[in-house]
Amino acid sequence: MFDQGGLTRCRCDADLEQCSSDALERQSLLAEAYLVGRLGGADHLSVPLLDRLPLADVIALIPRLGSLKLLSSNGSFGRIRTADAGLLKVRGMEVAMSNDAGVECLLDATLRKNGPADSLRAQLGGFYEWFASLPAGALRNWLSERVGVTVGRRGILWTNWQKFVSGNPSPDRVSIAEAGAILDLTEQATRRVLTAVHLIPDDSRSSIRPSYDRSHVEALGLQLHSTLEVCDAAAQLGTTARSFRQLAAAGIIEPDHVAATAYGNAARFAPDSIAAILEKLVHGVPVRGTAPGGAIIFENAARQLGIVKLCRGLIEGTIRPVGRLSGRKSLDKLLISSNSIALMKLNIGKDYLCAKSAAIFLSLRERAFAALVSAGHLTPALYVSPYHIFCVNDLDEFARRYINHSELAVNFGTSTKQILSSIAEIGISPSIELYSSDRIEVRFYERRSVCDLSHTISVSFRNQALSVAPRRSRRSVSGDPRKLSGHASRRKVAGIAAVPAIGVGQRKRSRTNNMT
Repeated sequence: MFDQGGLTRCRCDADLEQCSSDALERQSLLAEAYLVGRLGGADHLSVPLLDRLPLADVIALIPRLGSLKLLSSNGSFGRIRTADAGLLKVRGMEVAMSNDAGVECLLDATLRKNGPADSLRAQLGGFYEWFASLPAGALRNWLSERVGVTVGRRGILWTNWQKFVSGNPSPDRVSIAEAGAILDLTEQATRRVLTAVHLIPDDSRSSIRPSYDRSHVEALGLQLHSTLEVCDAAAQLGTTARSFRQLAAAGIIEPDHVAATAYGNAARFAPDSIAAILEKLVHGVPVRGTAPGGAIIFENAARQLGIVKLCRGLIEGTIRPVGRLSGRKSLDKLLISSNSIALMKLNIGKDYLCAKSAAIFLSLRERAFAALVSAGHLTPALYVSPYHIFCVNDLDEFARRYINHSELAVNFGTSTKQILSSIAEIGISPSIELYSSDRIEVRFYERRSVCDLSHTISVSFRNQALSVAPRRSRRSVSGDPRKLSGHASRRKVAGIAAVPAIGVGQRKRSRTNNMT
């Protein structure tokens, strides 16, 4: 036994009694002290985590925990060397003495420090390889519990967890493949959808096998599966598929953006959005057994006016349904006033005007305009109950022929009383003079006769420049009397107030364009 040396002399012939010795700290010998105590060679050092494991498992576990400790500190496998065996035992014993919570914190720190990877095996490196190769027993069961707790806490997906633990450590998380199965989509489409709804992992960086909240994915699946194709959506709305596509192209009905992302060109529509449109159009409409007089069904109204224009009018309130047939709420049950359709077809506000708008067009009060109509000087182009409709061309022709005393006063920059007095002195009589309640409501003069005497009128106002053309808001105003008889440009009517169900806005009165 001692043929290579003695108790006091080494094989290299060094005198061991003469060598200096270094004192080691107690912490550096804890692993050895625990092992000696378990063998009965010294006082037993109690470590609850290790006491419940067989001694062989303890001997294997301590340096493995030490390697994991070094890995979580520097994030590199290559820096763990064989020469660090003593350091591994010291670090491993520190972790073991912190019990289960210390081991779980160490695993969590390793996963956080080591950065993104594709699997738990790559994150934990050799430690996971050793753990996965352990035979069934106390050590494997204990480590499986610690890994499962850590994985569940971080929301990480653990591939093949069934081999190690009895229950899924992350039951509230799903992988991209599982999300695709829930959504019934390919992996590429699933990624597009999850990106569109910002359903990303809780960890801002790329984590191991990025996982997604199961409840959010399931709710998203219900949303996608409830969307309707064009034919089904059209049936719910009460239109044909062709009409429904026209409404979608006009932006009246918006497709579901999540479904559009999922299914590409195959547009789908959310039932809630269709129900919201029906609620807006059908809510409060009385139910009728039969269509009343002067009412047509929605389908016929759409043929006359166009489905897009009709629905816009219903949404904006310019067309109001007079009732709906009994049955489920849908557009095909609506009854529309034929007069409303006739008004919409007339292009009110451009080619035709109602009485109120026509009065504004001629810069008259409504009462004065009504007097002109009653006297037969203006005739409605048609009557759409309850509105008298006037053609803009007829109004423009009347304005080119006549000028009223208020407009003359504005053109000369004087009062109506003074202009009437001056015209009377010259001898010009009004062509139209209408009374209301024993007072003169309005006077109109022939524009040509005023043009012929414009020089005489101008002299009476200190040679003030004469402009008897219609006002600037309706046609150009010029001080040259020769232009008074010229052809005036067609007046532009913008923002003229309209009767209900026509929807033309009210024009503000300017200081130089007051209505008489």
